[in-house]
Amino acid sequence: MQGDSISEAWAINDLDQVVGYSDHGYNHAFYWDQGIMYDIHDIISLQVSWAYSINNNSQVVGSYARDYPEFVFAGFIWDPVNGGRLLSDYIPPNSKWTAIEVGWDINDLGQIAVRINGEGGIYDSHSAMLTPVYSSFDLSRVWPATAGELNGIRATNVI
Repeated sequence: MQGDSISEAWAINDLDQVVGYSDHGYNHAFYWDQGIMYDIHDIISLQVSWAYSINNNSQVVGSYARDYPEFVFAGFIWDPVNGGRLLSDYIPPNSKWTAIEVGWDINDLGQIAVRINGEGGIYDSHSAMLTPVYSSFDLSRVWPATAGELNGIRATNVI
């Protein structure tokens, strides 16, 4: 960003959108689109952030961190419409997983390669892939087929 001492681009998509980080006291993740660089560091309580990957749906993944008194990492997903969300919010309840520290890569299906921690914390760290689950079809109102007429199924709750 203008006036920053260092900026590094780490990924580019087919739309020529770029992500990386820029240093202006602390590293902040950025998203660059059509000549404008945006600071996408949404969580103020965590001091630094890096954007590692962007897909062709303009979804960005990376990591936030706090470096005092000790490093604490939090993986995120960000897009221009919804802003940033912590990946750990998507861990199912009663799971053995406790935190998603980094979103490394994201494909156009929204699948995300992550580093995830189990109950042993940083000493129980694993690689994993998150796969989005989309709303299902509600087939509660199905019309019977009638010869010679247009027939269909009403689908609701579809994203």
